[in-house]
Amino acid sequence: EYVRKRRWLDERAYADLIALCQFLPGPASSQVGIAIGTMRAGMLGGLAAWLGFTLPSAIALLMFAMAVDRFDLASAGWVHGLKVVAVAIVAQAVWGMGRQFCTGRLRATMAILAALAVLAIPTTFAQASVIVVAGIGEHFGAGHDLGTEEMRSELDEFPRDMTPEGRLRTMDRGVYFRLHDRWRNLAKPTIAMVQGYCIMGSWMLASCCDLVVASEDAKFADRSVRWGVVSHEYVTQFFDLGIKKAKEYLWTGDFLGAAEAEELGMVNRVVPLDQLHDATMWLARRIALNESAALHLSKMQINQAWDVMA
Repeated sequence: EYVRKRRWLDERAYADLIALCQFLPGPASSQVGIAIGTMRAGMLGGLAAWLGFTLPSAIALLMFAMAVDRFDLASAGWVHGLKVVAVAIVAQAVWGMGRQFCTGRLRATMAILAALAVLAIPTTFAQASVIVVAGIGEHFGAGHDLGTEEMRSELDEFPRDMTPEGRLRTMDRGVYFRLHDRWRNLAKPTIAMVQGYCIMGSWMLASCCDLVVASEDAKFADRSVRWGVVSHEYVTQFFDLGIKKAKEYLWTGDFLGAAEAEELGMVNRVVPLDQLHDATMWLARRIALNESAALHLSKMQINQAWDVMA
């Protein structure tokens, strides 16, 4: 409504606003409405959004709570019925998100294990403080999906428009830029745990992470120029390597080893392969000792300064 129909703000601004409101305490939907109202018409616009959206809901909830307390309705059958309906609605929403996002056995298994962990440890310690991004197998990633069974299974539900215009809209702007930009600006610190080959799109994903821990056998490469095209969809190499080194590796397509990547500042730490997991988890736990709010604000400040530099 706000982005496509009314065009009050672009997708990136809306995504940033959603992320900020989810971080703040209170109902995110009300905060989004108030923020958009304030952006459109100042304080009066924010007040109008609060009066039209938040206040009626608050009054209804307050009246319902007073009625339950005054007339002793907590044990009434219809109140239990409302609870059952609420559970059913949440269950349907979770099931829908599961079908949409947990495609394939691997993702479904990870989602189930995460849910069991939260249920088994119902405290703030069960909440993610630092996100570690890793490849399953011997390598971090080969870049663009090479036609795996999992990718083919998603095409029916998420068809791709491969016309020149559709590719620009859904692939270059959507997959390559906006997807990686969202990874870069996640509210949580992210660490890429890289081993083996890290090529093309996988290099972009690793570069979006706040920190990179690599094994001694890690190798980075972007060979799009070798192929006769310019496919640097999310260009961060000149930040990570410096202008001249970025040109060297992008134009030759040669592999950048982990040791040189650490020397140039693109990789934070290089460790033997058999120590990669433990070293990454140690760093993640060190960072997780900090307050989440402080980490979030620090990351926002650094990324905004980086944006100004660009």
